[in-house]
Amino acid sequence: MKKISITVLSFLTAFAFTKSANCQDTSTQIKINQVGYYPAAPKIAVITGKTNSEKFYLLGAAKKDTVFSAALGTENKSAYSSVTTRIADFGSFRKTGSFILYVPGIGSSYPFSIKANVQHEMAIAALKGYYYQRVSMPLEKKYAGKWYRPMGHPDDKVLIHPSAA
Repeated sequence: MKKISITVLSFLTAFAFTKSANCQDTSTQIKINQVGYYPAAPKIAVITGKTNSEKFYLLGAAKKDTVFSAALGTENKSAYSSVTTRIADFGSFRKTGSFILYVPGIGSSYPFSIKANVQHEMAIAALKGYYYQRVSMPLEKKYAGKWYRPMGHPDDKVLIHPSAA
């Protein structure tokens, strides 16, 4: 039993170290559109905090190939906080795929996509949210699947408090 516990503990320690080592260069200072970007649309990331780097790089998702690089925008100081920002504008990059934005001295962004219909799934999920919140009408099985249900309340009576009349 003791040998199994040591083996499990060793595995978990190794897993935790591997996980943190892989995530170590992912920076929260790089703000991107995590849903993704359209190929022909504007594409920017906001870099928060100080950096000595004057350039940023777009890498393939495997972090092996640089597919685009450009100069970072000028440093901007917020009028309402101590945050300093710089813009990474990659709107002229039009290739599709999964990418990571890298800023030397800051690190890498989370992976993001550039593709046609990149926001399609998110738009459908938002519309479904509105559908499932309906109360005054039934949610039909053919549209709501396992979440179908009868009408909640008919909303055929309006009560007005005397103080409002």
